[in-house]
Amino acid sequence: MLPPLRLLEKASVAIEIAPAERRTVNPKRAARQAARALSQRGSSTQALEALRLQLEQNKRMRKQLSRAEREAEADHKRQLKIQKAKARHRGR
Repeated sequence: MLPPLRLLEKASVAIEIAPAERRTVNPKRAARQAARALSQRGSSTQALEALRLQLEQNKRMRKQLSRAEREAEADHKRQLKIQKAKARHRGR
């Protein structure tokens, strides 16, 4: 098998390849893309990455705790409501 360049040299028909057109980029779009790229850029050091991971873990733990507290409070209110309803009907 011949290398690709030699195959091209032996080709009998020449094909012209048009150069790719260079389109102008909208400056607002370019600014948005640059800002997006900068905001998505990763941490510069391993220490910053570790801090970010720790903060995310703390956030997840806080969410779990607050959700559990909220559910416990709702359950407590529900139980009080049931007790009050039973107390109102007890006299009849």
